[in-house]
Amino acid sequence: MHSATVQFVAPAEPVDRSRRPRATRLALLNFADDFALGTRSIAAHVRGFGYRCDLVFVKRLAHNSPEYSLNEANYAAVIDLLRTLEPQVIGLSVATRVLPYALEASRRIRAAFPGARLLWGGWHATMSPDSVFRDADVDAVAVGEAEETVLEVLDRTERGLPLAGIPGLHTRAGDPVPQRPLVQDLDTIPWFRYD
Repeated sequence: MHSATVQFVAPAEPVDRSRRPRATRLALLNFADDFALGTRSIAAHVRGFGYRCDLVFVKRLAHNSPEYSLNEANYAAVIDLLRTLEPQVIGLSVATRVLPYALEASRRIRAAFPGARLLWGGWHATMSPDSVFRDADVDAVAVGEAEETVLEVLDRTERGLPLAGIPGLHTRAGDPVPQRPLVQDLDTIPWFRYD
């Protein structure tokens, strides 16, 4: 039996935790998951610090249904909606069962929004971050709980800083990524957003 070492590295600059309104906007896309607890939790958390965060559900599907597909009209609707929202950061929550659709959506999002930071998170990204970089043109992959990780991404985006070195965030640079500690006091996370 072996033990893993968990390393925490403090951010190079402290995150601005004021509650003032922010210019940086986030759009979180969720594929087929009505519950979407991770994306709803991230949205509630970053909104509490003044960031605008829009939740985009890319086609509703009954929970755990094996049937899922997207067509040309679905992809076009996502791009049109994102143009209306004008996010600087776009995050996709991806489970392996919707991987082909998330890859195609990412390709189209990157083409339509070359200046936006494109992130992946969710089950697939957490289990296989290296494969995401191999298969998709993304800026970073969030691994595990991402409320604080995304908050730091937004803060750095607003200040024009690089993403390297954020705990829990893999970047194309391939530098070692410190694991972000799990949230110990769940009462510090706001209730999920359902609006």
